[in-house]
Amino acid sequence: MFPQRIEIAEGHGGEYLEVIVNNGKLMLNANQSNYSFGGLHLIFEQLFNQIEIDKYDIKKVLLLGLGAGSVVDLLINKHGIKCEITGVELDATVIDFAKKYFDIEQYKSLKIVQADAFEYVQQCNDKFDLIVVDLFIGDTVPSAFASERFISNLKRLSNEKCCVAYNKMTDDPKHKEELKILSLLFDSAFTGWKLYTIYAYGYQNSLICFNNLKLKKQINFW
Repeated sequence: MFPQRIEIAEGHGGEYLEVIVNNGKLMLNANQSNYSFGGLHLIFEQLFNQIEIDKYDIKKVLLLGLGAGSVVDLLINKHGIKCEITGVELDATVIDFAKKYFDIEQYKSLKIVQADAFEYVQQCNDKFDLIVVDLFIGDTVPSAFASERFISNLKRLSNEKCCVAYNKMTDDPKHKEELKILSLLFDSAFTGWKLYTIYAYGYQNSLICFNNLKLKKQINFW
């Protein structure tokens, strides 16, 4: 009936992290938000349903902010997308919890990179079909990830046909103002992006999503 705490630990920057069981489901929480398999899972589940992600040809994925693997689970288990995934996660405790409680190592196509996402996108030279940005400390996206340099690196790492989805909590008026600035940066790098406002457990998230992915090839049997 009530959430049961399994383990608690200090994460990067003194962040409070806990693994809980709620209604029989494991979740990873920080002190001000859900990191995986709670509200965050519902947010990306709704986004992927709305953009009908199953229809598109996706071979390489970059997850900036891996958490315990909500997006990996959705892409592989729910939508059956066969792709290589690079998951970048700074917090060693989050990675440990993902391995210990969420069986993240079951995904053989997933490469886990412990690194700062800002530095990673500057050094990486690969190209990706799908880039998911889910970078929070508590309920706040650090300012470096709303900079012109960061957004231009997302553009550089994107294939010509790509999807870029950037998640931001926008319950707070301050976060809404930050979203306006972020939107201007997306205007210059990803013309034609759309804003998806999604609610989970009463909280509002805004996802900036650019998508010009190629549709999967249809096989005709006649």
